[in-house]
Amino acid sequence: MSDDNLGNSEAAQDNPVWVAWKQPDRIDAQIDVLFRAVMTLPVEADPMPASGRHSDAMLEWMNPFFGWYFPEYSDLADPANADVLDQFVCWIGQAFVRRAGAVWVSEPEGAPQFYSNAFSPAVAFPYAPELVPENIVGLLADPHPDILEEDAPDFPVLWAAQHMLSARVGDYDYEMSTRQ
Repeated sequence: MSDDNLGNSEAAQDNPVWVAWKQPDRIDAQIDVLFRAVMTLPVEADPMPASGRHSDAMLEWMNPFFGWYFPEYSDLADPANADVLDQFVCWIGQAFVRRAGAVWVSEPEGAPQFYSNAFSPAVAFPYAPELVPENIVGLLADPHPDILEEDAPDFPVLWAAQHMLSARVGDYDYEMSTRQ
């Protein structure tokens, strides 16, 4: 881990596979595909919130769709679900980028290997170097037990992502307010 917690190593950040993966146009395209796809699923859900794609309301609204694709944790590792998992990773990670001031980094060591040994998408927080980068696949695959409450659903786990995002948005808002 680098001293500033902005990525596992320079080599991991410069890996051509990772560099291609994290391109903003590719990430945005995956998010677009996700939102088009969920509108066609046979899932009972409230109407889509008018708020932005990365809002708390949207995170909550997407729960039944995430659960439809991944009814069990083991479904995250199914190769048939790789593209839709990537779409959710792009969407959740971009929520951290847009709302919590995060940056995309690769954290291949010790991360769930749903992509390859070459990279694993994570977000780091340049304004808070003491925070360890948040591995997005890890957040989806193994929700943090310290933020789950007794009444939280076991699955889907977007609930955990929403609470982790809320905490980081609070950190970011506080940090930005102290700089003014």
